Amino acid sequence: APLYVQVGGNCANSLQVLAATLETPCTLISKIYRDVHIGAQITARLQSIPRLNLEHVCYAECANEQEMSSFTYIIVDQEQQTRTCLHSKIASQLVPEDYPDEKIAQSLQGASLLHCDGRYAPVALKFFQKAHQMNNSVANNSTRIKIVTECERIRITQDYIELMDLVKLSQHAICSKNFFKVFHSYHYQKNSTRQAEMGDCMHELLKIMSSSTILENQFVITTLGKDGSVMLKKATNPVNEKKLFATVTEFVNSLLAASKAGQEIEQVPVHERSLPKINRAMIKFE
Repeated sequence: APLYVQVGGNCANSLQVLAATLETPCTLISKIYRDVHIGAQITARLQSIPRLNLEHVCYAECANEQEMSSFTYIIVDQEQQTRTCLHSKIASQLVPEDYPDEKIAQSLQGASLLHCDGRYAPVALKFFQKAHQMNNSVANNSTRIKIVTECERIRITQDYIELMDLVKLSQHAICSKNFFKVFHSYHYQKNSTRQAEMGDCMHELLKIMSSSTILENQFVITTLGKDGSVMLKKATNPVNEKKLFATVTEFVNSLLAASKAGQEIEQVPVHERSLPKINRAMIKFE
């Protein structure tokens, strides 16, 4: 079978779209080893992306030949349409000590959006806290840093705790539909009789975001693969009702049903007595 060596992953792919395709200047916060094999390939590929600032990347020196940047073997079975990922972790993980407060402030200077891919949550938390501190020092909303958290992987209880700490400080959260199955098991662990309904979980995640942040225009997006995505947004102004739904879940399910039926619903108000702050949702068609 052929072996292809490529640079990719969530972070690199996002940077490629933002910096190269959308021509948006970006700054990368990450850790790369200075090994001559994997690390050199990663650095060369990132340097080839226009408008990508690598000034604040944390570079680690290799103490021996075993220390190198992380990489992943992806075994693709074209007949079964499956893939298996074998990940090799970096020898020294990114830690909060790698980014002192002064370096964080420098990297956030002039930024309009701070995006976290959900990895290295303790480091991301320092950046989120600094962004909030900088936001509180400006009066103009247009100059504040928007904070986005990507909710994807929860393997242990500590992952859930750290991820929710990030969500509390976020303006937007982006999730996959599979994320809520794991989120449900941790969030409702004292009430295991509840079913893992995506709409209810989106509502709970939005409530967590609203619990300790003053940021406006908060929303949760759930990606649905070929079916597009669903966005649940906390409205700032009341809107006229068009439909009444018993729960957010019923509302989301109705949107999904409309999607499968080919109906192009762009924005529909929703109202329910127990959800006074949430009355707008959107389904996106791709």
